[in-house]
Amino acid sequence: MDPITALKIASTVGGLFYSNKLRQEAKGRNRELSRSIDKQVSNLEGTLPSIDEFTEGLIDLEMDESSVRSDRNFLDFLRQSEDLSSNLSETIKQSDLVFSGDLQNKFETDKFFLESNLRIREDAGSLNRERNLLNILTRKEDQKSSVANEIFSLKTQQMGLDV
Repeated sequence: MDPITALKIASTVGGLFYSNKLRQEAKGRNRELSRSIDKQVSNLEGTLPSIDEFTEGLIDLEMDESSVRSDRNFLDFLRQSEDLSSNLSETIKQSDLVFSGDLQNKFETDKFFLESNLRIREDAGSLNRERNLLNILTRKEDQKSSVANEIFSLKTQQMGLDV
């Protein structure tokens, strides 16, 4: 065998060994990267129950706040009704009985207005509560979707690794 052919063979064999060594090193780095991705995926999957727990807390808080708002509206109604009754009693005492029928009609009208106002405030409170709950649940699903997309992206990257 002539020396040039032997040199070409030796160079080719050396290149193969070097290429194999580089491929093994790359596989080692890819295995490390794959383990890192597994940890990230595990951490992200661990956040899903936290999102659910946090959402439950927000829902409980909204329900409590809604109840407080409803109680406050009812107390305002009671206070205004009491004030209206007191004013009627004082006015009847101070005026003669001829005008008491007109005062009673005005009282009934004002009382009806207060009751209507309470119903409107209760309905508005219910709508606000429903809107707030919908926003909470929408944010929850957005967050869970974002985490799922991130997990998918990481797993896709991991599938492209030669380990």
